Amino acid sequence: MAKKSLKNSKHLVELIGSATLRAVALLSRVDKFAFLGVLDASKPEDVARSTLIDALSSVKPEAIAIADEEAVRLLQLARFRTEEMLEHAYTRLQVRFRSGSQIVPISQKGIKACGLFPCCQHPRI
Repeated sequence: MAKKSLKNSKHLVELIGSATLRAVALLSRVDKFAFLGVLDASKPEDVARSTLIDALSSVKPEAIAIADEEAVRLLQLARFRTEEMLEHAYTRLQVRFRSGSQIVPISQKGIKACGLFPCCQHPRI
């Protein structure tokens, strides 16, 4: 039964796995994600996430389908904003590290590694 219910919730499971527990708790206040209210943030993160994902099997398939569609939008928005922040950082670092007419090359991967944006070091929303 759980597999049948979870097969159409790939993006929702991805969202639960990548968002902070605080973000999931805030998201549970939205009607379409109200079923996420079973989150127990007092448990360790991995336990809380797996318990929440296991609880999805008891949610109506219609509610899961709607939430999964919304999760797609949220994930796209988060990726867009992350890419936008990285591009901004890349541009700013190039300007900051100019020496005469030479630009010190900085890769976007290097921006992630340098810790300029701590949120970019881990795929969390």
